[in-house]
Amino acid sequence: MSWDKSTIEGREFAEFQEFVLNRENESEMSLWIGSEYPCMNLLIKGEIAHMCYFPSRDHPGYISQNGQNNEGSILINGSDHIEVPTDSIISVNTALEAAKEFCETSALPKNSKWLEL
Repeated sequence: MSWDKSTIEGREFAEFQEFVLNRENESEMSLWIGSEYPCMNLLIKGEIAHMCYFPSRDHPGYISQNGQNNEGSILINGSDHIEVPTDSIISVNTALEAAKEFCETSALPKNSKWLEL
């Protein structure tokens, strides 16, 4: 599902947040914010999330970090078989805070830790 960051401001962001928080408990989703660069992707499963930020078409991007040195990976979006490193898993609330900041600034959200790829 894709959202245009220009429409996720103010009240519209509240609707976006409600959509994410009111999904079925263990449902999985992949949400793209922005139709051009920069853009952001949120992978959500239950209460956990993984974020990617892409500043431009030719940049490999950034992934969220949780500050722990966990080895291994987790399948976060089973239908698409997307496996992400466990040290990139954050809470859904942290992901939503980052998404809100991204919608306001179009910049890499400062509320989260990131690993440049």
